[in-house]
Amino acid sequence: MLDASIPPSLVDASWSQTIKRVLAILSKRKKEFAQMGPEVTSLIGLRQIEQFLHNGLVGRLGLPPGVQLERRLAARREVTRIFEFLQSGPSSIRIGIISDNMPNETFQIFEGDEEISVVVSPFRLGELPNIRTGIATITTAPDAVKMYRGMIDRLWTHAAKGKKGAKLLLNLLDRF
Repeated sequence: MLDASIPPSLVDASWSQTIKRVLAILSKRKKEFAQMGPEVTSLIGLRQIEQFLHNGLVGRLGLPPGVQLERRLAARREVTRIFEFLQSGPSSIRIGIISDNMPNETFQIFEGDEEISVVVSPFRLGELPNIRTGIATITTAPDAVKMYRGMIDRLWTHAAKGKKGAKLLLNLLDRF
């Protein structure tokens, strides 16, 4: 997906090295995450999941039919994992499925002992990934933290959680 995410004219040896570094970082983070067991609240848009199932794990559109099928099946496996988390995942990982529009950029709130930060990122690793273009921002401004936290609270209140969220995903999986 990452290889396909940029125009072929920009692919060179340094791009290949960048992909290797990104994958190594992600692998390390996955291991550390499993060891730490932090509490995570994740909000996922139902429309984005539907689009993900339709397009698959792709870095660009217009792939050959056989590759498209493989990528759609891979997306289905990922959505099935989310379904399983909703059914019986650890209590430290909370997932809510949002039927409303989601923000265009991803963001995270990090809470430390003394400071709360909001990190906003244009970078994506899912469908149609982008690890090259954009500028992420970090702020501790109280107004920004309050607005993001308020948005999270509103979205979480109306999110389908647990078995209700799992049922939404099962309906989508049945359609695809």
